[in-house]
Amino acid sequence: MTDHKWHHVRLNSSLRKSGLSVLFCGEAQPEGNHRIGPTVHEYVLIHTVIAGKGWFESDGKRYNCSAGDTFFILPGKLVSYEADPMFPWQYAWAAFTPYHHVALMADIGIRPDSCVIHAEPDEQIMAEYRYMQDALNDTTYPQLADLKASGHLQLLLYQLALANKAQLAPAAVMESEMQRQISRTVSWLNLQYAQPLSIDHIAKSLGYHRTYLSKMFRAATGLSPMQYLLRIRMERAAQLLKEGQLSIKQIASSVGYNDALYFSKQFRKWSGLTPSAYSKQDASSMS
Repeated sequence: MTDHKWHHVRLNSSLRKSGLSVLFCGEAQPEGNHRIGPTVHEYVLIHTVIAGKGWFESDGKRYNCSAGDTFFILPGKLVSYEADPMFPWQYAWAAFTPYHHVALMADIGIRPDSCVIHAEPDEQIMAEYRYMQDALNDTTYPQLADLKASGHLQLLLYQLALANKAQLAPAAVMESEMQRQISRTVSWLNLQYAQPLSIDHIAKSLGYHRTYLSKMFRAATGLSPMQYLLRIRMERAAQLLKEGQLSIKQIASSVGYNDALYFSKQFRKWSGLTPSAYSKQDASSMS
């Protein structure tokens, strides 16, 4: 490009049809007074200034940017940006799909009326930009380029969020400490129900006594942690019995029981039917 001292871009040729993906990324050193816009994009486009300075304008609000600063171009927003005439900026950029971008931007403290992060230069942030470029330039496994690049995009956004932590919603605003620990416990039970779980172990991992955690959990869900775990296991077992592809022993093991007989007793107590009877009843209702 004649209006750049140098410019290079990497395009994503293996773009997935859904999810958060890098569309393109690169770095450039524009000439002084090089200007983009006014323009509108349909994707999210971020620039991080490596050196020099310039200005960025979004929805009529102008921001002066220098080394370390990052500006966000949001979908549908009218923007312009221009390199300083004496000390034109050098920047790296990445464009990505607007997949749930409103919630994603809120998570890292970016809003339409506050779309610049002012920060000191950060080597880790720049490394993630370059890892994305390398990923999209990798011809060894081109079908994996999108997967690798999107991973570094998420790490980049994480690093930018840390640089913008003053604008992040306080934890107390997002949810109380009790709600957060209950959410963690629920996630633990939902994801680890097939493992031999101990409420004592969960409570200690969260920094609580078993009795206190159980009390908080019951107040929030109406069930004790063990009752909640039993419900998850039995509902999953019922689903597997309906599918009819596994034996009772295999289903028992799949939902966290090494003893198929004990599992059968628990299932009968929960459903009123033995696993075999439940499976047959469901099969007959479908015929």
